[in-house]
Amino acid sequence: MSEMTLCGRIFSDAELEIIREITQKERINRNQISHEVCRVLNWFKPDGKLKEMSCRVALLRLHRLGILELPPPLNSNSNGSRHRSMVFTSTSDPGIPINGSAIRSWGDPTCPRYATETLAFME
Repeated sequence: MSEMTLCGRIFSDAELEIIREITQKERINRNQISHEVCRVLNWFKPDGKLKEMSCRVALLRLHRLGILELPPPLNSNSNGSRHRSMVFTSTSDPGIPINGSAIRSWGDPTCPRYATETLAFME
């Protein structure tokens, strides 16, 4: 493999080897890896900050392609929580459906506010 493009950046074989060395350090987590990779490869945003999110995406893609091994994530993301089944209770019962519209109540003489609000509304 000579070059690989990920997240808008071309990685040379030498850079991939540097990244592999960083990921193989003892007691280093993914956040620390992305910080160090950005610093070592001079990967910065125009505002001068580290390009961490792009780096993390690139690292994850390299991991999934089997090019390097990342340590397990410290925290799981919340993506799995979207697939939990919903539990319905009496509190979540929607009750009786509402028919009609709020506009109709403006012209309803049985509405207590009809007399005063209709005059102001129609002027």
